[in-house]
Parts: sequence; C-alpha cells; structure tokens
Amino acid sequence: MGQAANDAYITRLVATASASACDVDVEDVLADNRTAMVCTARWAAMAALRSRGWTLTRIGGAMGRDHSSVSYSLQRGSRLHRTADEWYPEALRAAMQAADKAQRPQAAGRPGWALPAPRTELPPERRNFERAMAAPVPTRTVAR
Repeated sequence: MGQAANDAYITRLVATASASACDVDVEDVLADNRTAMVCTARWAAMAALRSRGWTLTRIGGAMGRDHSSVSYSLQRGSRLHRTADEWYPEALRAAMQAADKAQRPQAAGRPGWALPAPRTELPPERRNFERAMAAPVPTRTVAR
C-alpha cells in the first residue's frame, strides 16, 4: 500500500470523526457541499491533518482540493476557533484524536502504519536554554 492509499485512509478516518462531531455525513465533508456545518467539519479535518505535519498540497490532494483552498480553510477555521464557534472545537478535538489513533489494517503480513508519536523530550539546545533560565542569576555586590 503506497503513500496515497495511506493518505486516503487517514483522511477518511479524520473526516469521519469530524463529521460525526458535527452530525453530518462524511461523504458531504469530502464532497463539494458548502453548508455551514459541513464546512466546519471539513475545516476541522484539515486543521487536524495540518497539525500532524501534512503539507497544504498533501491535504488538498487527499481531500480533493487545491492547496490554496486548504490554506483559506485553515484561516477560516482559525477564526472560528477564536470566536468560540460551538461546533468547531468539538469537531477539531474529534479529528485530532482520530489522527492520533490512525492506523491502517495489517495487509499481507506487512506491519501496520501509524502516525509518529509526538516528541516529548526537548532537543538539547532547548534543554540547555531551559536549564540556564531556571538557574539562579549570580549577583555581584559592590563594596562601599
């Protein structure tokens, strides 16, 4: 199974999660439907994929959109998140959880595929910076 098949599987999984959170059909999310709730679910699915490191072109290819449409959708979703739209945060949360758990079934004895786990350890340069910031600042006293 190639990269395109994995992308299609993960996209469908994420779109299904965001669609169920918005109470819409997953086929509408992946199609050209432009009703408000369907767009909210689509934007949440795109944001979840983007947060997992997918490029705009890759998201667009998996969802049948152009990269500029994906960029605009992410901007709209960001505005919805800031204005506390009641559906968007729930759809985004569901899509992110689906993206975290995304695995394709075992095929012909090949190992399964999963998204990489988020990195929990800081890189060495960041660790040194954090350690330096936590250390007490030496003070000089001036004798008078």
